[in-house]
Amino acid sequence: MDIKDLARNEENPTAPMVLEHPATGDPIGEEGDEIIFHIYSPYADKMMSDEQQMSRSALKQTLKARAAGKDQSKVLSQTADELIAYTEQNWLNRIAGWENIQLNGEDLECTEENKKVIAEKLPFAKQQVNEFYEDLENFFSS
Repeated sequence: MDIKDLARNEENPTAPMVLEHPATGDPIGEEGDEIIFHIYSPYADKMMSDEQQMSRSALKQTLKARAAGKDQSKVLSQTADELIAYTEQNWLNRIAGWENIQLNGEDLECTEENKKVIAEKLPFAKQQVNEFYEDLENFFSS
């Protein structure tokens, strides 16, 4: 097998996700104009950098507790909670862009500020983005 087929796609480290209605599971928007989020791959440089920073912080806290003779299990538990909170709070960082989203009749540009608008107006998107991100099959061709 040629491993180039499994290599990270540096040119386009995202995959498209069609947003679905939380009750029906139907795509939101008219056919051809569905709301699409472009989600970073977990292997995209941006995502790996964020996660590596969290991992380094967790390791640093654990080593600091060990050196001070403190109970590391408490530190590890706290660190795990922080990692979970980070994932929950930073799901918007997984969004690289979107298509077909308007607010008050105007196209909504993908900016950090508008991502907060998405979180407020479309809270159900969080679960869909996280599930899509966690399913590696979405980021590799078959």
